Amino acid sequence: MDLLARSAHRPASVLTAMLLDEIPTDLTPRISQRLDYVPRYRQLPRSAGLGVHRWRDDPDFTVSRQLHRAEIGTAEDLRTELQEMLGRPWPTDRPLWRAEVVKGEGTAALVLDSHPALVDGHDTVELSQVLLETEPAPGVAIPSAWEPEPMPEGETEFTASLIGGWRDPETLMATAASGLRGLAGRLRGTPPPVAEVRPRLSLAGVPKATLAAACKATGATAEQVLLASVTAAGGRGRRLNFPRSHADDGSTSALGLDLAPQVVVLPDESMPHAALRQVRPLRPTGIDVDALRALPGCVAGTVHAMALRSDVTGPRSDILLSWAPSGDAERWYLGRQKVRAMYAAPVVGGRTGIGICEDHRRLTVTVVSSDDIDLEADDVVAAVRRLAEPE
Repeated sequence: MDLLARSAHRPASVLTAMLLDEIPTDLTPRISQRLDYVPRYRQLPRSAGLGVHRWRDDPDFTVSRQLHRAEIGTAEDLRTELQEMLGRPWPTDRPLWRAEVVKGEGTAALVLDSHPALVDGHDTVELSQVLLETEPAPGVAIPSAWEPEPMPEGETEFTASLIGGWRDPETLMATAASGLRGLAGRLRGTPPPVAEVRPRLSLAGVPKATLAAACKATGATAEQVLLASVTAAGGRGRRLNFPRSHADDGSTSALGLDLAPQVVVLPDESMPHAALRQVRPLRPTGIDVDALRALPGCVAGTVHAMALRSDVTGPRSDILLSWAPSGDAERWYLGRQKVRAMYAAPVVGGRTGIGICEDHRRLTVTVVSSDDIDLEADDVVAAVRRLAEPE
């Protein structure tokens, strides 16, 4: 399977946006210093031939190549910009992520866009906070310099994958199988299959006044109202994912939901998700995840959510919600059909935009569509009350 899906459209994406009072002036060096938390962000997938890939340091990596700036006119322009980012193809000569600084109409936003092979929805929320920390977390060393390791050449990459696989029998078998499939394709004279996606982006808007009214009417927190707002959209025909999942260390997401690490990697290595969770402690809010599962419109999956400086009575409410799919650590390179769901939620113009992007991995042409959903105050209040009702 071709990770990059060489076509006019891109593979899956994890997109998050943070609405800020102002963009830090030292954003580029700050990102450079903190990339030690996520080594994959300085690497790119290198083909070893026969359908096998490995992560290798990008010798030409600089943050300036990944960081872009854009001027927008209105909040609606920001929504359009985010949708366009989801449609841009991934480059083949640099790491699979990009950051964009967006300014306009008194609004500043930092948008992080990453391939799911690097992070899941929870990790990218944590990474957003790490990048904006004024000081590093205690006990976390920040290197003063970084030098890329040289890339091996030719089929030595495939050999290295097999040798490294002895430490992981599953990886070894998958690497060998991938190589055999690639070899068979060469013998037949046909190119390897290219996996493409069919993303569908939906934006659900919740007016800020509605959030305040719902909080007052129900006594619920802003985070509870926002989460219930999403389930209200689900009740209108949107399939939303709220499962119960567990982590070995017992950690929870910002909304008190059980957190499961996601394994979304190339054949030979996986990213240590715990490294990001340890950077900043998460605060529970006491939401009963079983009550969420009982709400109409909820299906199996995983939800992670985080509120940043949320204040429904103030001039702005900087709230970021980000979801990642559930899974049994499925390996993407096995060639099976995949269905993934990625979510992003920027706060724009006093409204909370909840973006839903479903990626259907098939050997078909990519189709992109989008639509808007406006949630009424009654929907939000009713959903919050259902959430608070005892069983």
